[in-house]
Amino acid sequence: MGRINKGVSLLFVIILTISSLIMVESASAQTIPKPTIPQFSIKTTDHSYDIPPTYGIDQFTGQNITIHEGAHYQWRTLDFTIVNQQVSTGYGLYYNVRYKGQYTNSWTELYHAGTYISQQSGQYSTVPFHLSGSYPSSIIGALFELSIPAGATVDFQVQALAGTTTRGSTQFGSGDKFTGQTSDWSSTRSMTIPTTTISPNPTLMPTPSPTVPEFPFIIVIILILVLTLAISVFKRKAR
Repeated sequence: MGRINKGVSLLFVIILTISSLIMVESASAQTIPKPTIPQFSIKTTDHSYDIPPTYGIDQFTGQNITIHEGAHYQWRTLDFTIVNQQVSTGYGLYYNVRYKGQYTNSWTELYHAGTYISQQSGQYSTVPFHLSGSYPSSIIGALFELSIPAGATVDFQVQALAGTTTRGSTQFGSGDKFTGQTSDWSSTRSMTIPTTTISPNPTLMPTPSPTVPEFPFIIVIILILVLTLAISVFKRKAR
């Protein structure tokens, strides 16, 4: 009987603790003002990037060698420009994006279970989404991936979130946990992704062949004139 009472008491304590945490979290969220519905614009941007070849000298032979081949990259992004909102100290402002194609009524949230977009400093937050093409490894991680084919007509909406995020468990693949207030979804903006051809892979830039410097033609003429004058002077002295 005593063990049963202890078990009931422990269960009651656990229930009270969980209830307290929920109430504290709820109260904390209520102190954060609800963000306004965000305003945004979207556009596609074509990019290109050239990496020139680099040269050096072989340490064993002393010959000129190509260390890295040059490459030409070309890719396309879908760029969101979001009007920023005022943020009070103690919490942050984030954005969530969702989209749907013209042949479905279901929305796909890009950051519902992942990392939310943090508001940037300044008047606007600019968020590029990679659509197609290959870009240099130096900017990997700076672009969000978005798999939408060229020619597709897509609806987009943005939501603002005011509060805090905590990192989820990477072991189980869970994303950030958000605590705070969310705005309603914005009005819908539709876009048809342009069908401009983008190179799927980087194109290697040809390595220029070493050129033999040409002797300036004017120097040849001067040498001929000097040589002719020298021969003429030598003949006159010989007489």
